[in-house]
Amino acid sequence: MTLKAVFLDRDGVLTRERPDYVKEPDELEILPGIGPPLRALRERGFRLVIVTNQSVVGRGLATHDDLGRIHEKLQSELKRMGCYVDAIYYCPHLPEEGCCCRKPQPG
Repeated sequence: MTLKAVFLDRDGVLTRERPDYVKEPDELEILPGIGPPLRALRERGFRLVIVTNQSVVGRGLATHDDLGRIHEKLQSELKRMGCYVDAIYYCPHLPEEGCCCRKPQPG
């Protein structure tokens, strides 16, 4: 069985990008109209995976727990739209750290 997946960024793709980072769930704003395309991908058999750089953690502006709550809100909002994502992966590091998990690195 072949699995198909679409990898999506969070900020600017599913949610409104903020210049000062999303630091708590109330600051997360889902982009309008995102439900139908996500449902269409699901109907075509694609798994949905979010990959996102979140240096807000590395900068000390939010914790891993804060980010977990932000992503819980994202999942909850998407569920209300009849959608869900299979997984959310994030890199908490600063760009200058040179880690292997920060997009566009493969890791």
